[in-house]
Amino acid sequence: LVSLCETYVFVVLGLAVYGAAWTKFSWSFALVSFVACLVGRAVHVFPGSALVNAVSKSRRLKLMEQTLVWFAGLRGAIAFVCA
Repeated sequence: LVSLCETYVFVVLGLAVYGAAWTKFSWSFALVSFVACLVGRAVHVFPGSALVNAVSKSRRLKLMEQTLVWFAGLRGAIAFVCA
């Protein structure tokens, strides 16, 4: 069921992007947007994790776990469907 729902989300996202009224696709814009998403997410996740590690009494977040949080947040299809 989960796989079916995820497939549906990506089909809807793909149709919305493909159906947009674009006259020309810009690879440079796509690349800059992708890099900006990576950098912006890293700027928020890693300092936020360091803050949580500094004030929390529970187990500290390891770098690998922080990297997972950074990468997992780049999947914006769920936010797209919820909007």
